[in-house]
Amino acid sequence: MATPNPASESPFRKGARNVPRSNCSLHYDPKCLDTSLNFFYINFCNIWGLRSNFQSVEHHLSFTKPHLLFITKTQLSEATDSNPFSFPSYSFYSNFCSKAGCCIYVRNDLTCSCAHALESFEFSTTWRRLNSHSLPNFICAVYLSPNSYDYKIYILGDFNVHHQVWFSYPFIDHLGELAFNFAILHDLE
Repeated sequence: MATPNPASESPFRKGARNVPRSNCSLHYDPKCLDTSLNFFYINFCNIWGLRSNFQSVEHHLSFTKPHLLFITKTQLSEATDSNPFSFPSYSFYSNFCSKAGCCIYVRNDLTCSCAHALESFEFSTTWRRLNSHSLPNFICAVYLSPNSYDYKIYILGDFNVHHQVWFSYPFIDHLGELAFNFAILHDLE
């Protein structure tokens, strides 16, 4: 929903910009979503195995220092000890599942709490509430297995964005432009 930041060029391949994709690894791949939400620099990656790609995660956190790194498809069992995946200056939150799973690295300079009431046991999610300038932000990582044909995820809400195409608003605001571009990009018209 946000435009790529020029400063967010991939450290792994020169000149390539990060664009939203769901099938990326952190190692030499510029397709991970890198965007900013207010002052948060947020990275997302569908990693296909945290244990086998942890060295790339360490490199990525060291090099880019995002405020938040969301990872899906960790592919670790629920009983896995999360301590080996900790990283200095980051809090680590996980919801491991053997053929799915997700986790979040949150930089220690952010105030963060778990929003357990929003989490589901039917698929892999992890929700966090971030406090910033007295405005709470809720952010979520979701992994829905391709074998989970019974589930659909709907995101509903009044986002208070304005665009001339919707309801014939007489103006377009910045958030309206971002929402409109997001809808076009993901064929949500």
